[in-house]
Amino acid sequence: HEETDCQEVTVCSGLSPVCPKPHAKENLTICSQGTRVCLKGVCAESACVKHGLQQCDCPGDNMKEKCH
Repeated sequence: HEETDCQEVTVCSGLSPVCPKPHAKENLTICSQGTRVCLKGVCAESACVKHGLQQCDCPGDNMKEKCH
C-alpha cells in the first residue's frame, strides 16, 4: 500500500498471500493540504482541532481566521 496523508506505507513480504494493513499516522497529523487532521488513519477533522479551537466558515483564505 502506498503512503497517504494519514497512513504509513506498507510493504508486502512475498511470503504471505496477504499484505499487512497500513498503519495509521499519529492522530492530529496535518492532511488535506493543511486544512484537516488525521484521526485513526482517516483525514477527518478540521485543522482547528489540533489547536483546541472550533472551525467556523469565515470568508478568506487565512486558516487562522477560520478557527476561533
